[in-house]
Amino acid sequence: MSDGRSHTPASSGQRAEVGSQRAEVRSQRPEQQPDVERPMRPELRAPGRGKSSVELLAPGGDRDAALAALHYGADALYCGLQKFSARAEATNFEPEQLGELVAYAHALAPRRRVFVTVNTVVLERERAALLDTLDVLDQAGVDAIIVQDFGVLRLARRFFPRLALHASTQLAVHSLAGAEALRELGFRRVTLARELTLDEIRAITASCGIETEVFIHGALCYCYSGLCLYSSQLRGRSGNRGRCAYPCRALFNMVGEPPAAFSQGPSTAETQVSGVNPQVSGFAFSMKDLALPEQVEALRAAGVASFKIEGRKKTALYVGATVDYYRRQLDGALTPGEATARQEDLRTIFARPWTQLYAGGRSQRGVVDSELVGHRGAAIGRVEAVLAHGHGTARLRFKTTRTLERHDGVQIDIPGGGRRADLLLVVAGREAQLPVCAAQARRLQAPPADCHHLHARGGQAFGARRAGGAARGGAPGGFALSA
Repeated sequence: MSDGRSHTPASSGQRAEVGSQRAEVRSQRPEQQPDVERPMRPELRAPGRGKSSVELLAPGGDRDAALAALHYGADALYCGLQKFSARAEATNFEPEQLGELVAYAHALAPRRRVFVTVNTVVLERERAALLDTLDVLDQAGVDAIIVQDFGVLRLARRFFPRLALHASTQLAVHSLAGAEALRELGFRRVTLARELTLDEIRAITASCGIETEVFIHGALCYCYSGLCLYSSQLRGRSGNRGRCAYPCRALFNMVGEPPAAFSQGPSTAETQVSGVNPQVSGFAFSMKDLALPEQVEALRAAGVASFKIEGRKKTALYVGATVDYYRRQLDGALTPGEATARQEDLRTIFARPWTQLYAGGRSQRGVVDSELVGHRGAAIGRVEAVLAHGHGTARLRFKTTRTLERHDGVQIDIPGGGRRADLLLVVAGREAQLPVCAAQARRLQAPPADCHHLHARGGQAFGARRAGGAARGGAPGGFALSA
């Protein structure tokens, strides 16, 4: 831990005093478990144990998301306090809230676990606040802390030996030697770098001597394991301090041929740069979302201890639906048809296009979505025609492959524009017409070979249940096309 300035080491007397103070807080943990409001939905689902004891680890960015994860079958949660969390802009927890969550999780049958992230790099001047945070976590009885900074590791081992240590993915451990080094330092688990292949994961897991944890679903960083300085250099907001501004999701001008990582070449109009190379605009660094439902059995067979879902800034709806899907997948409770339907439901809540990244090998291509950024939804069809309607308006005609219901958003991807239409759906069903202003209609005029894709957004949550609240831009009781 350092802020770039020199510091005088603490004397042995000062260290003894700190050790004495910390010893006092490692007394009895609270025996009484406070009353915690249980989730509103009935029939709390217990994690399955039919095939193996692999852990399903879910994000808990706030109280609602944490309870949704537990309700739909997560074996464990990871969450953060207000400080030292790599998701500083998530809602996170106050100490009292964390204590209640831990008590509730531990009271469930089977007992669930709560891990807390202390996974930012820490400045020297923050040492006292860090010790206070570790004190809170020790008293709360959390099951482990997730660590990036080796200074945090040293203080936790010295003053709070009851705290189990898990290595954050931001340590970028990608080899057997790295995992073995962490074992020698006292870590019980390592979250492996997302960029590994299945064969590499299998080899590390077989020989490292500690538990391995692997991400199976969620957002990806363009940089290895999130060790990126771009946001810090560009906007003074460091991802390693939990405040990434996500400049990788911005639109860039690109010169020359698009790299193989693109799902398709950017289709915006080309210009000439200095009279030589073509220049196009696209989301050059915007990664697709990781999704490994087809790999869970192979990862289980490889001996991975924990399957992790990313998303501490996601809603309780997203967390609950994602946990529900992977819980059923792990328990063997999905037919192929049901699996497909639930995947589509997930995409309506929030999803960029999915990728397996390098799980299947280094030859994987198309891991960047250069065309559009943000939530895409589930594909439901294509625009068939743009029809004049008088008074400077037009209508779009399309057929859906998915029933549209109240509060569903319908998004139209405009080819070559890197943008999406924001319109109002007035007639819903298997066939529908949408009003659109003349300016938008002109943009939507395209050759038949360049059809416009439609995506459903914010729809089905769990089976027949729908997401509440009107989609952005829509009035209560109507349908909206959301950008």
